[in-house]
Amino acid sequence: MKARQVAIPAVCVLVGLLAGYQLGHHHSAAVTWHTRLAGIGDHEVSISTPGWTYGAQDSVPGWIDSRGTTHDGGWPDCLNASGTQKQVRFAATNVTTAGTSSRQIVLVDCRQD
Repeated sequence: MKARQVAIPAVCVLVGLLAGYQLGHHHSAAVTWHTRLAGIGDHEVSISTPGWTYGAQDSVPGWIDSRGTTHDGGWPDCLNASGTQKQVRFAATNVTTAGTSSRQIVLVDCRQD
């Protein structure tokens, strides 16, 4: 019975390590900053760059408010004017999962307002 009690946690740790490796293996850590004109909707944004269009809806992983405070998740206060366009500074990264590549907004900088 004791061998079984040790084996189950060991298997869980091994599965966790393998899952972590796979997630890290498929996600790129390279982040690039862009400043582009964004179309702003009701908790949604669309930002076109040469060769790519970035978008987010309801939440972004992080944002910096006009005072320089960093927020984890939520919707940036500089993207609240629905139906407008404005210059937005944002960071994005390339993500590859199961052979499919996409680019995701990871941080919006509202300090330029």
